[in-house]
Amino acid sequence: MLRPRSYLLARANAFAFRVKQKYRGLECPTEFHAFVHCAFWPEVEANLHRIGEITLRHHVPVVFIIHPIFEKDTTFEQYSMRDVHARLSEQARANGFDVVDLLDTFRNYSSAGLKVESETYYDPWHLNERGHRVAATAIAPHIP
Repeated sequence: MLRPRSYLLARANAFAFRVKQKYRGLECPTEFHAFVHCAFWPEVEANLHRIGEITLRHHVPVVFIIHPIFEKDTTFEQYSMRDVHARLSEQARANGFDVVDLLDTFRNYSSAGLKVESETYYDPWHLNERGHRVAATAIAPHIP
């Protein structure tokens, strides 16, 4: 477990991060995933570039997988984050990555058939067994 040298300093840093996040996100959508991509896009872009440089230098292929979230009460045909997927795909390809966007694959299925179901909360991220099989089938051809 991480124990900060100073709990006061750790709290101050956390507060400063939240203030910075709010300021950077003033023009961003309120939905969590879209907000994070909007507010922190410069870091995403810089990190993808850095990974691209390292993997190119060491001749390591990268398969960049974009996993859609499971939006409540909607289908993948009405998926609201297509622009985020497009932006990630474009940036990943620009850095030499092989991109697999699972949105294209998941379009043929209902969210309920692919995601973990819970009686206590809505889980927008986790695949069930069938979802893992569908994702694996789409990813497998890209693994050298």
